[in-house]
Amino acid sequence: MPSSPTLLSVTPGDREATLEFAAPPSDGGSPITNYQYSTNDGATWTARQPASTATSFTIGDLVNGTTYRVRIRAANLIGDGVASNAITVRPQTGSTPPVQV
Repeated sequence: MPSSPTLLSVTPGDREATLEFAAPPSDGGSPITNYQYSTNDGATWTARQPASTATSFTIGDLVNGTTYRVRIRAANLIGDGVASNAITVRPQTGSTPPVQV
């Protein structure tokens, strides 16, 4: 399974958050096919749709004013990788800087 990617930043927007991250240093023996994200510190995971290996994407359908603890992980044919570091973000109209943890 892939090692942990590094979550570099999470930028809040209006009902969304844009993630920037560095790919994991190891794919665990199989090419990475997609990334998954969690907005509740890894309790549940959602695969990107459509699948993509790009290192930037936007999570939509968030509630403005709600605080989310975001993590990502890589996935491949071997399995789901190790979760990244977490960054806390609060989407809202008129963005403010995210809190990095």
